[in-house]
Amino acid sequence: MKHLLTIAALMLSMSSAAQNYEIVPDIEGQTSEYRDGKQVTTVTKDGVTLSVTLSKEKNSYGKFYQSGVMLVNASGETFTFDPKDIVVKVIDKYDNVKDMGVYSSDEYARKVTRNQDWTLFFSRVFDAMASDARYIASTDGEILKALQSGSLKSETDGYLKKNTLHSGERLAGFVNIGYSKGCYMLMRIPVGGRDFVFRWKL
Repeated sequence: MKHLLTIAALMLSMSSAAQNYEIVPDIEGQTSEYRDGKQVTTVTKDGVTLSVTLSKEKNSYGKFYQSGVMLVNASGETFTFDPKDIVVKVIDKYDNVKDMGVYSSDEYARKVTRNQDWTLFFSRVFDAMASDARYIASTDGEILKALQSGSLKSETDGYLKKNTLHSGERLAGFVNIGYSKGCYMLMRIPVGGRDFVFRWKL
């Protein structure tokens, strides 16, 4: 039996029932740690480092999933990241697959007030990464250099928008995703010709 899609709220603040989800550790190259009670999962490919976290939020507008995303470009390349290219699927207990919508910044802006919580959260994660020996060793220290000297790009409301990142730059923000019950969520995030895949148990 398929679950009906709930129209998701596009609101970060005033969340009354946040639930953080843990990654399924079955994808090569992932590392996870906890920051402020959230599991942050990180993957590095060819000098591009992507970290994500996932939670379910509930407020007066309803339920929705929310994913915090941070990106470090130490690849030596310039590329454009567009959150509308993110693909999200929810799989239920009958193995039915539902495509979930990632809300655009315009849809978000029509519903909510500005909030910089995710930017502040990922600023702390950046600081932790810059002090971690794993990142010092990565690609001869190029990721560390990007963490230490790169400018952090974030929109004033924290919601991810389309951005061009030059080598040495960083991007942090969040996206909201429609809510549907299920057993697993798969998320594919294309970055600079690389696919980053994450899987959570819901």
